[in-house]
Amino acid sequence: MSNEDGDSVTEDISILEVEHCEDEEPEPTNENVNVGHPWPYLSDMFAIKSISKTNAKRVHQHKLSAFNKLCDEAKTKRKMPSRKRSNSDARDSGGPSAPKQQKLDAVLSSQVKYNANLVTQAQVDDLLIKFMTEALMPFSLVEQPAFKEFVLGLQPNRSVMCRATVVRRISDKASLVKKNLKEAMDKVEHVATTTDCWSAHGRSFIGVTGHWIDPETLERKSCVLACRRLKGKHTYDVLASQLEDIHTEFEIRSKVSKTTTDNGSNFVKAFSVFAEQEQENHDDPDKDCQFEDVFDDLTQASAGLEYQLPPHQRCAAHTLNLISTSDAEKAEADGNYKRLSRSTLQSVPASGIRASALFKLQKWLKRSVA
Repeated sequence: MSNEDGDSVTEDISILEVEHCEDEEPEPTNENVNVGHPWPYLSDMFAIKSISKTNAKRVHQHKLSAFNKLCDEAKTKRKMPSRKRSNSDARDSGGPSAPKQQKLDAVLSSQVKYNANLVTQAQVDDLLIKFMTEALMPFSLVEQPAFKEFVLGLQPNRSVMCRATVVRRISDKASLVKKNLKEAMDKVEHVATTTDCWSAHGRSFIGVTGHWIDPETLERKSCVLACRRLKGKHTYDVLASQLEDIHTEFEIRSKVSKTTTDNGSNFVKAFSVFAEQEQENHDDPDKDCQFEDVFDDLTQASAGLEYQLPPHQRCAAHTLNLISTSDAEKAEADGNYKRLSRSTLQSVPASGIRASALFKLQKWLKRSVA
């Protein structure tokens, strides 16, 4: 290149590294720094990649310090992730300050407020009713300060029902359960009941259960029909009255096929007097005619109309228990039994099989039969 005087002048032009335009932008390296395109009119064909440090040092001596500073800042940004502005920087720039870390007390208090709303008041009431009915707790429990403190300690934003509300809620649920039982037993034709009475802490009670077969699933269903207190002596007529009243209350009086009880004398007499007796057919054309006392039959029939009980069924388990205990002791006092038992036991030592059977029998009875 020549100047105006005709002298030849050589200009040191820095060599630029260029590459063909691609879709992806190249990542800068540690030895290079991104710069603007020196030939804008050629930007469609070529894209500037970077300037070599050697060329920058040789050609752009006056901009070398700024170039090195840019390179150092680029290295620092790649090595260290971006950090949030501090509160002082945010205040200086006028922006919002970074949130402070909460203290432990504040976190716990907020957690307590959150947990206090996990259980609704309706759930607390239902759980309280369920606890009192299944645990047989007295109604006065809800009036105890310690119980109130216990519930409020678990759920501070909830309240404990008063005694009157508890009584009303339990009565409503009992009515609902009774209604469901009536509807279930109304769909079947036959129902069997069991009953028993007992005494505890100077009080007498009677309990009645119901049992039937579901006509659709053929499964046996069971439920508790009643558990009532008996005032006074539980004589046979009192038991008959209570049992008939329970059958009538659940509308199963005509559906009860049999009622099972133990062998107590009061139950045996109640069913022998007021129960419907199963009559056997003894028709015999050759049998001679017999005269019966009509007056006695009418008297007994009128007496039996006071209460109407279903046929009676004695508990087989209780009967076997009586045989193995009281009846076995009575048999030992009988002379014929003693004679037969002694002759039988004398033949045991002669056979190992008999001796083994006797040993098993004594072990099962937990007593000696010799």
